[in-house]
Amino acid sequence: MNMQRYILVKEKLSMRHLAMLYKEEVGEELLEEWMRAREAVRYSFLSPVVGEVVVNDLRLSLPYGLSCIVDSYGYISVLPEPIMVKDCIDHDFIRYLLYDLPKMLDEDRRPVLVEGFDERFTKNAVQGLIYAGDILKRVGIMYRVPVAVKYCINTLGYLKWVNTYIIVKREGRTYLQQLPENIYFEVRDYE
Repeated sequence: MNMQRYILVKEKLSMRHLAMLYKEEVGEELLEEWMRAREAVRYSFLSPVVGEVVVNDLRLSLPYGLSCIVDSYGYISVLPEPIMVKDCIDHDFIRYLLYDLPKMLDEDRRPVLVEGFDERFTKNAVQGLIYAGDILKRVGIMYRVPVAVKYCINTLGYLKWVNTYIIVKREGRTYLQQLPENIYFEVRDYE
């Protein structure tokens, strides 16, 4: 993905939002303001938003940062009610992640959920997923909120996740596997 296509031009952004962006995403017009924002945000701490991955009666902590949820059965939900990332693709998706999502978090910090992550790009999919994952990671860290990417079987090798949660069925039982710890939690079967 060419980051130059996403340069900001005279948009009003919070200091935290501006500091989250890369220099190449900001452009020359806002470079001085971007440098001030990065310095100011370095000393401005937010308490982390704690989320939960919920499978029926099992609740696991969902830390701030980027996590992956692989759940082809539709068992996993995220609490508190997350901001659902708009269903858009390609450049619209990147633009939404760079500009719209941080603006929403400026107003209401809570977990973020991205569904259908693997299906968000129709061309240059690997590059797009890596770039989108990088943006989501920055959003999660800068705003200190959990960002859960759902249904990302094809992207497990491309991105660095804080945690990965996978629904596994073995011998008629359902488990929630948590990586990187490789811990299995048995959950009540839904069938």
